Amino acid sequence: MLLLSLRSGLFPSPQYEYFNAVLINEVDEEGNNVELGGEFVLEPNDHFNNLSVNLSLSVVQVPTNMYNKDPAIVNGVYWSEALNKVFVDNFEKDPSLIWQYFGSAKGFFRQYPGVKWHPDEHGVIAFDCRNRKWYIQAATSPKDMVILVDVSGSMKGLRLTIARQTVSSILDTLGDDDFFNIIAVSIINDLFVGVGFCVCVNLSHFREHLDKLFAKGIGLLGDALTEAFTILNDVSSASDFNTVKVNSFIHSFTTDIAQRNIQ
Repeated sequence: MLLLSLRSGLFPSPQYEYFNAVLINEVDEEGNNVELGGEFVLEPNDHFNNLSVNLSLSVVQVPTNMYNKDPAIVNGVYWSEALNKVFVDNFEKDPSLIWQYFGSAKGFFRQYPGVKWHPDEHGVIAFDCRNRKWYIQAATSPKDMVILVDVSGSMKGLRLTIARQTVSSILDTLGDDDFFNIIAVSIINDLFVGVGFCVCVNLSHFREHLDKLFAKGIGLLGDALTEAFTILNDVSSASDFNTVKVNSFIHSFTTDIAQRNIQ
């Protein structure tokens, strides 16, 4: 296990930039490199299924719903640059290695060798290392989870697309010992009632309804939070032998508009 320590007072300058996996080699209308892009040498490599990679440097991926230059992310990216040498040394010592990576609690993902990432047709990259099963299993125990998805009018367009894809990614991380529920937050009645045990039939059912969500009406986040806490409390106090006593928490996907409407 590799442990990294951050020395007190070690912060990047305001002008610090890193190689963003989505923006590398991208140029603006005038032909200039975009911010967080820059020229990044990529060459096809047989060891990586002929993908074009950079064996000298890693790249950093930040989820679409996060700000690329958030100070907390930039600071973490800055000190984790030390991993470039570690990655290269590891690969030189063991050429059979494939991908090496570091997932941060702040949300950024450093990957070696460096490779360009491409958004989907909606301009979204839903990948969030913190939602991957390997990260969840390493960081947490089984859980009871309620997911609140704001489907009010303020979530139209890309916001709802990102919410759908992120929820789907979260569902991918669930294990056999997890309980989960999804509540659609709007003036429309909740789509789901009760906490579903995480089995394939339930996951398929929930994914089907996720694809049908549309933005309309007024968000009722306060009512949804009350319902979420009620559900978790019922699960926690239930005597059914299938109920696992584990960590309980709530995921909320909403806008600041809905948050301001909480009574």
